[in-house]
Amino acid sequence: MDKFPNKYLEGSSRKKTVKLQKKAIALLCKTPHEEHINFLKQLRNTYDIYFICDQNISNLNLPKINNIHYIYYEDEFVAKKGYRNSLFPMGKKKTDYGLVTSWDKAFYYFCEINTKYSHIWFIEDDIFIPLPQTITNIDKKYSNKYDLLVRSNHKSEDGDIKKWGVGNQRWEQVLNEKYKLPLPWFRSMVCATRVSKRLLSKIKEIANKQDTLVFHEYMLNTLTHMNNLNVKVIDELKMINFRHKNNIKNDYYNWNYDEIIDFTKLYHPMKDMKLQKVYHELIAKKDKIDTS
Repeated sequence: MDKFPNKYLEGSSRKKTVKLQKKAIALLCKTPHEEHINFLKQLRNTYDIYFICDQNISNLNLPKINNIHYIYYEDEFVAKKGYRNSLFPMGKKKTDYGLVTSWDKAFYYFCEINTKYSHIWFIEDDIFIPLPQTITNIDKKYSNKYDLLVRSNHKSEDGDIKKWGVGNQRWEQVLNEKYKLPLPWFRSMVCATRVSKRLLSKIKEIANKQDTLVFHEYMLNTLTHMNNLNVKVIDELKMINFRHKNNIKNDYYNWNYDEIIDFTKLYHPMKDMKLQKVYHELIAKKDKIDTS
């Protein structure tokens, strides 16, 4: 099990010449949830699965499953490596070394420690994936030439975020940060996104040179543009929204089952893990997707 302490993970970072292997899925979470483990283990023969954890998992009795790995670092450890400030979460206080979340830990791990994958899916734990084939079919449809698969690619020439209609607390913090990427900026919600090894190498350059990252909702898209990499906005990520007003009840944090009619798409937000489990059980009994 790849977990705390840091020394264990550092010991596994010896550089080797490794041929690019299959893609990986990185599930970003506080701690691994049983439903995520049970669902993602169905993909372990096609992908290497990583749970990147924001909280210490050393005392958890997590199942040992082939090709499923659990990664945890202390916040200060990755911050001192330059991997910090890629997300401004509501409710998590900024420390002397910045803000660190599972996003920073994921970037550190795949930029510095485990660099063998051609592409990695970064997926937050409140994303709902209808079927295992949802992910595999996206990868079949969109070739490896794309460095970033993403929901959108909005452009700002002058950095006026109000024109984007996203003038919330997180974006205000972006403007207050000492280091910013050069204009123009491009942005998207990236609760689920596929990132190439080439793009990760550019994230590593930022962390190593600037001793910090920047808000990931504009970092990924903007770095792709800056380095003439290939971005693809795909329909399969169009159901990723900041909040979703449930059509049955006043619930902004979960989709109703009757709304999930297209199993080729990923959905956000879906914060109720009990509902995720129920939906997966219902969907497994139906045939709404071409799995060929």
